[in-house]
Amino acid sequence: MFLEESDIQKREVIMYDKFLDKQVVVDVLGNFIYLGILSRIEDSWIELSDVDVHDMLASSSTKEEYVINARVTGIIANRKNVSIDRDKIISTSLFSDIILRN
Repeated sequence: MFLEESDIQKREVIMYDKFLDKQVVVDVLGNFIYLGILSRIEDSWIELSDVDVHDMLASSSTKEEYVINARVTGIIANRKNVSIDRDKIISTSLFSDIILRN
């Protein structure tokens, strides 16, 4: 069975619904990582509010280390809102699901 593109987009929007209005971590292709509240979901993009946009080239840590550190300290926003192209997203996780190492 083959799904139409519109059916795939509907499934993806439903997937993101569980993250709506919650703090999330969005990992994208390239050097950026986004931590913020998922505030809007569209077919081709999502919007985060109260966002920490971090360029990993400006850091000596890995994305994983940065996210774990943010989990300890909390999200420190440097943008009010950010739109992210959904084609660039590798993964999305609830911020509260980040496991702290012992």
